[in-house]
Amino acid sequence: MNPISRWFLRRRIYYGWIVVGAAGGAMFGTEVMAVSAFSVFVQPWSEEFGWSRSAISAGASFGTVMAALVAPFAGRWTDRYGARRILTGAVLLIALALAGLGFLQSLLMFFIFYALGRSIMMGASGLSGTTAIANWFDRRRALAMAMAITGQRIGTGFWPVLASALFLVVGWRGALWVMAAMVASLSLLPVLLIIGRRPEEVGLSMEGRPVASTEVPVGVVGGAPAEVAWTVREAVRTRSLWFLLGANMAMATAGGGLGLHRVPYFQERGLDVAQGGLLVAAFAMGMALGGFFAAILASWIPHRYVLALLLASGVGMMAVLINVPVNALAFVYVAGEGMMMGGFFTIAPVTYAVYFGRRSLGSIRGLVQPGVVAANAAGLLFAGVVYDLAGGRYQPAFAAFAVLFALGAVLALLAVPPRKNETVVEAA
Repeated sequence: MNPISRWFLRRRIYYGWIVVGAAGGAMFGTEVMAVSAFSVFVQPWSEEFGWSRSAISAGASFGTVMAALVAPFAGRWTDRYGARRILTGAVLLIALALAGLGFLQSLLMFFIFYALGRSIMMGASGLSGTTAIANWFDRRRALAMAMAITGQRIGTGFWPVLASALFLVVGWRGALWVMAAMVASLSLLPVLLIIGRRPEEVGLSMEGRPVASTEVPVGVVGGAPAEVAWTVREAVRTRSLWFLLGANMAMATAGGGLGLHRVPYFQERGLDVAQGGLLVAAFAMGMALGGFFAAILASWIPHRYVLALLLASGVGMMAVLINVPVNALAFVYVAGEGMMMGGFFTIAPVTYAVYFGRRSLGSIRGLVQPGVVAANAAGLLFAGVVYDLAGGRYQPAFAAFAVLFALGAVLALLAVPPRKNETVVEAA
């Protein structure tokens, strides 16, 4: 244990909040590989290299598909070794990928380096960070998740704005090299503060409650509080897991397509490069606010209702997107869309933890994450292909996303909490 972590452990503040800050800081840095940041480079790359939107979308999709291979290992390793090792490796590999993209000369190089960075971001960073948080909280899990994901959302807005500004000063290659250096230097320190997979491993109780507390109404084993712990094998036999996955895939498909093509869509209607970065910043701000809004909502109504409500609102969002003018209303729309997606991606990992417990949470999420990232990849490619086939129009893709949002809302409603009749397992 490093001296900084030891100092924080001696404070009166519950160490789980330090884990929240550390995970949020790490996810802030790795968010540089999100399609929202790279959407700033789509038009310059198209002009310089002559690449079609389908080709660029395919590269982004390939990176997302590769994340499906990374996620199962990242989930199991997070359960076994803790989040710190996973996040440290993720930060370093993403910095390497950014530096490599700065030397970009061909579409093959784009595929290789973007696949490296994006697969680590989607398959390891977010999964490990949110799993770590879920393992340190129960009653305040949604609030803690919203706080950490705020760091990620700050990255969602910060990196595109920075990329746009650097692009104007040092070109797109210089922008990528500067961002690589910043990720490596700024995101490693927070990771060092994450200790232990769960509070019990460092002599703490969940959320700082007394060890003998009976506030966790999940059963008692040997006179001590206990919690139901689902194994991967047990979880896959429940319909709830697959309904949750289906709802998550619906959001991931639409979110991927919109994330990469939202800025180009508005740019072709009059938005300039600098405004493109600000548009993403508005989206990120909406995502951060949406996480807290959803956390509050989840304290009043069941988690699946929150997920369904957010997905259903996406149907209306697509209708607005097709017609919104390119003025201040575009920024208002994008912030609203961000609130919808930010709320969903905050509550979804919390729901997995609430339904299946902490013991094998990383492995369970690692099992289903390939489906989520594959859906995200499909959305990236789908929007680009539709754009090319429709003669430079995104509207048909947006209409398809509206249908997906509606389907996802139904699946979320069907994802009732599973019941476990086996003997509860004593809390670690």
